[in-house]
Amino acid sequence: MSRSLQIGISLIEVLVATNILAVGLLGVAGLQTSSAANMYIAYQHGQAATLAQSMLEKLRANRTATLAGLYQHEKGKAPTAPSKDCSEASCTPAELAAWDLAIWHSMIADTSAKPYTKIPPGPMAMLPSGQTSITCKDTNCSAASVRLITIYWDAHRNGATGSNCNPESASDLACFRLAYVP
Repeated sequence: MSRSLQIGISLIEVLVATNILAVGLLGVAGLQTSSAANMYIAYQHGQAATLAQSMLEKLRANRTATLAGLYQHEKGKAPTAPSKDCSEASCTPAELAAWDLAIWHSMIADTSAKPYTKIPPGPMAMLPSGQTSITCKDTNCSAASVRLITIYWDAHRNGATGSNCNPESASDLACFRLAYVP
């Protein structure tokens, strides 16, 4: 081949290699972004698991109030404000249940409106639009009935409100459930 036909071939090879490198770097950037998003969702699930386990320990410690149904509350409703500060005074099982629920709820839900005046400020969980519920699985709740501790949150921050906990549905909140038999 003559020299005049080969002029510029090296430049084309460099351009092709640069384009291949650019596409590869875009792929790596996409993987990094996806990894960061998945890591944040895993962090949220870890937070929810820790908070649910914390409430389970409170239910175990205050079995009298658990069996009386004093820890039960529905999603979207803030627990009743405690009448007493149980961190500074002796409390009955009912007062302790109200105290435990208020502290737990304030660690999960947005309590910027300060519904609990007796609760000291504490750590906040990183759960967007967090909500809680503690329910009895049976209609006629008994000592042998399963209690479900559920934490809901809007993992993808898309305004989800559903409570079916379906990870495939964009309209459902993410949730973590923990079952307990007293």
